[in-house]
Amino acid sequence: MRRKLAVAPRWPDGARFLVALTHDVDSVRRWTRIGVRGATARLKADLLRGRARSAGREATGLALAPLHRLRGTDPNWRFEQIVAEERRRGASGSTFYVFGGQGDPHDGSAPETYSQLRPRLVETLVDVDAEVGLHPSYRAADDDAQLAAERAALERFGVQPAGARYHYLRVDPHRNLRPLSALGFLYDSSLGFSDAIGFRAGLARPFRPWDFERDAPLDLVEIPLAVMDVTLAEPRYLGLSARAAWTQLEALLDWAAANGAAFAILWHPDRFDAPTSGGWDRLFYRVVDGVRERGGLCMPARDMALQAVRPTIPNPHPPGEQPRE
Repeated sequence: MRRKLAVAPRWPDGARFLVALTHDVDSVRRWTRIGVRGATARLKADLLRGRARSAGREATGLALAPLHRLRGTDPNWRFEQIVAEERRRGASGSTFYVFGGQGDPHDGSAPETYSQLRPRLVETLVDVDAEVGLHPSYRAADDDAQLAAERAALERFGVQPAGARYHYLRVDPHRNLRPLSALGFLYDSSLGFSDAIGFRAGLARPFRPWDFERDAPLDLVEIPLAVMDVTLAEPRYLGLSARAAWTQLEALLDWAAANGAAFAILWHPDRFDAPTSGGWDRLFYRVVDGVRERGGLCMPARDMALQAVRPTIPNPHPPGEQPRE
């Protein structure tokens, strides 16, 4: 319709399209005891199945684990570096969704470590001026009280999360978006496909989901999630290499620039360790560069949501009224 009517989107600074850079912080430490056991098991499985490249990355990671321990570092803790590199490439910022609680095996293998490091994680993100959003846990998608408790947990560290993304994308637009609105969230960015690139609601711009109980829009902005790294990389989904995935991402960016889209992309922080990432860290930054090269802007999800709800200029000539000469 915009093309037919020659109506250009009104994005800031004359941008052709917008992309929200987002990261779900599912794990803050790779080299816990259970993490080492998991990497060893994956290495064994890769060798048995003849997956040489994957086995090589796991072996490299295990070989570097003692060095990380000696230095007091961890490949999953790269938040400052991620933000600095995003900004160096022209992004105005990005969003990190943080667990406020974990009570299910789907929420990670080391909840005690996450809980212990959560204060430091939030402080680190605030210090680099990144947006901190809530990552409601697996059970919180079905439990309003748990959802409220997890938001309160982040607020105790001095942050007021404006947005959320349900863990495992466990969003049901007819059921668990309303509780987010009731808690005062500005936006959600859970509506996406686990196994494909695209727009689950058929909309490539932020919108207000419909509340069927009230028969009115929710007081909440939905930022569509167009693609995530897991979808592209994991064998249970598309199973692409980073090099092969660029073709699909390039097509998405070309389409976005041609149609004035605005959406989120998701890259997990554990894919930014260069020796073990298999090129997925470089691919993310290639996407950031690709947005800029096509006249787009990269920003935090909160800023995109605010763009979606900004006041519009009213029509000075109501329908049926003709402007005076």
